[in-house]
Amino acid sequence: EGIHPKAYLQSLLPPKDEKKPSLNDIFEKALQDIAKVKRWRTTKTKDIWRSVTQMYALPLIGDIPVDKITHEEVVRVLKPIWETKHHTATRVKNCLRAFLDWAALHGYRTGENPANGNEKLALVFSKPYARRQPKPNKAIGVEEIPALCEKLWRSKKIGHKAVLFGILTATQVNDFREAKWKEFDFKNRIWTIPSTRRKDRKPLPHRVPLSNETIALLEQLSHKTGSLKQGHP
Repeated sequence: EGIHPKAYLQSLLPPKDEKKPSLNDIFEKALQDIAKVKRWRTTKTKDIWRSVTQMYALPLIGDIPVDKITHEEVVRVLKPIWETKHHTATRVKNCLRAFLDWAALHGYRTGENPANGNEKLALVFSKPYARRQPKPNKAIGVEEIPALCEKLWRSKKIGHKAVLFGILTATQVNDFREAKWKEFDFKNRIWTIPSTRRKDRKPLPHRVPLSNETIALLEQLSHKTGSLKQGHP
């Protein structure tokens, strides 16, 4: 039928397994896709994922095809830092789990994800609470707050002013760290925090009333930063 015998025999053979990409190969594309799905509000989290993966995982298992990464490879990455840098180790494990899930989604590997917090890893690594109980930070009593606020007001350190601003507005560091003067409506005594900085990710701005003390603090800060109409407090 015009078919070369050699070509015909080769067509009967099972297809050769294609070499799957390594963790190094998929790393950047997977990170970009994961960042889009998780909808991180800033690039900080993505930068942290990139940093810890490049520092702790890629030097050890980056060249291994993703379908060949097993529990042994995950343990090899985590074991040196599990006790001494547990928070970082947990973050690395979460990164590996996400990257290997991405690889499975794209057909590069099958079977269970070796970076999942399953029984095999539990046999190797102790849980944080089994090693030590974290000590809570010291807190002051309500009756001590006026004296603290007075001390912060008298201080010339910008960090102390930030703490005082957080107390007066009942907001968190991420709320006011990137605040701009244009967000403050002094006439109506309202500070409008854009929805992009909301921790709960609700698509609405968060409005904070400004007390006399808060306005006085902002006016004090304006002498350090310049015009109230431009730049950051």
